[in-house]
Amino acid sequence: MGASDPNSGGGVGWVLFVEYEFNESSGQWVQAQTSEWLTYTTPAVYTWHLLPTPGVKYLHAWVSDLAGNVSLAPGQLFINYFLPSDSLAQGQSRY
Repeated sequence: MGASDPNSGGGVGWVLFVEYEFNESSGQWVQAQTSEWLTYTTPAVYTWHLLPTPGVKYLHAWVSDLAGNVSLAPGQLFINYFLPSDSLAQGQSRY
């Protein structure tokens, strides 16, 4: 996935990552962790470490141009994260 600045705001300058996970007790998606605004590089290669809680997660990537304009919508990645050692009790479910 990459980013571009078609409106000539000086080019893409920064990227921000936000990890969301589903909180079963509240029934809502909650922000689990976020990065600082990172300098955008080409090629865009970043390392992200998911929180070690199993379940469905979304990773959003927001970009900003050098003029400070932030993307209207994030790039989004759906992740079904599970550990081989994880198990569920009978009748238990996980989103």
